[in-house]
Amino acid sequence: MATHDYVIANASGAAVRADLNNALAAIVTNNSNATEPATTYAYQWWADTTAGQLKLRNAANDDWVVIGELDGTKLMEDGTAAAPGLAFADDLDTGFFRPAANQLGVATNGVERVEFGTSEVVFNDGGEDIDFRIEGDTEPNLFVVNAGDDTLSFGGNITSDTIYDGDVQMASLNSGPLAGFRNQIINGDFRIWQRGTSGTGTGYKSADRWRNAGSSPVCNRSTITSGDASAGVPCTYAATIESTASAFASLSQAIELPAPGRPGPYQIGTEWTISFYANSQNVADINLGSIRFADDSDGTNESGPNTLDAVVKIEDLGSNWSRYSAKMTVSQSVAGSNTCLRMSLSSKSNGDPVQYTGVQLEPGPVATPFEHRPIGTELALCQRYFEASGTPGSSRVARWIAISDGNGVAPTFRSGTVMFFQTAKRVTPTMTYFSYNGTSGAVSATSGSSTTNIDGTNLAAHATKYGTQLRRPSITTLGSISQYWGDFYADAEL
Repeated sequence: MATHDYVIANASGAAVRADLNNALAAIVTNNSNATEPATTYAYQWWADTTAGQLKLRNAANDDWVVIGELDGTKLMEDGTAAAPGLAFADDLDTGFFRPAANQLGVATNGVERVEFGTSEVVFNDGGEDIDFRIEGDTEPNLFVVNAGDDTLSFGGNITSDTIYDGDVQMASLNSGPLAGFRNQIINGDFRIWQRGTSGTGTGYKSADRWRNAGSSPVCNRSTITSGDASAGVPCTYAATIESTASAFASLSQAIELPAPGRPGPYQIGTEWTISFYANSQNVADINLGSIRFADDSDGTNESGPNTLDAVVKIEDLGSNWSRYSAKMTVSQSVAGSNTCLRMSLSSKSNGDPVQYTGVQLEPGPVATPFEHRPIGTELALCQRYFEASGTPGSSRVARWIAISDGNGVAPTFRSGTVMFFQTAKRVTPTMTYFSYNGTSGAVSATSGSSTTNIDGTNLAAHATKYGTQLRRPSITTLGSISQYWGDFYADAEL
């Protein structure tokens, strides 16, 4: 540790030698000391042992320039894009600089090109007309950001009038279809209620494709308030499920498989996400049941539960509305007789009502925004399983014409009219007929100006997946009947 003023004063021989040795000691130790040398010179070295830094006196001899740490760490000035702190001898405006704390900038030709920060990496932060290009093995413009035109190009030339030039190939989005029909749930927003907007008891009673279960369940349609819609609930209607016995009540949907025993997209190991919006005064009542393969909506011959992660709240919308999601991994095999994948939403055992809407089952581990399909499309999807010709007792739209001889004597041949369904059914449906005033199991018969109900057993129904025909039998007890009419239900639910 030595410093020296590097002036050898006149003195005796021993004193001069000692002064020279002190000067040499200061030189070989770079003037190492806890304080700077008392006498300084331009371009003089100083090993600052207090700061642990090697410093060089500047040309004006009025300050120190830090060269590096004494432990070997190299330091440089912050610099700017125009004059980087670390540059090249023949290219002083190209190199690295420090734009701000915890940031590293790269400059060429005095302009920042890339900035690395603690939360982002930004290319072309200054908004210059600078392109960004990634080359492939054989394609020089595999991916191009054309800054001048604010466009992207894939696999082709940089263009100014297209977003991309060339083919973009993507296997999936979030492990599923790129667009449309991602949601496996039908009527997840509860827009379709062919059976009526309220249903009591177990079975298919109200919202299309949804089955009531539990103890004395009641399902009613409710309308999302404008305030809740503004808060982010994306649907117009919801299903309110509760139990009149202050007990467990649920809504379940049986999602049809491609064929019995065939899992289709539900292969073992695939990941799916179930999401839904729910509203309840008691959050503990909101419940997503296990998801299993089964033969039917009753759960006949059902599999063990597929792996289902805990339900988590992903969005809080206020007014007790929230969005929830859970990831399901298919872990069960499909039995040969299984036709569906069953899922359910419920109100737990204290009987408080719960509103559900925006129910979605989609491929992949992430819940995406609820998929809104056109109302006609959603209705057609529902009518594969159930179709009502109208509202029994009010619409009276299904008419079968029967011919008589005008003298009150029925002909010996059968006659009738085919009613084609709006949508082909899953299987040949179970038919229920209604008279003009809504009496189940009967149809209305008109003779002249008189209309009466007659027992449906006097009429032979012939239904297929595509339509139904109501034929008059060869009997004479019906008199002069000009037409039969009423409504029907065609039920082909799982």
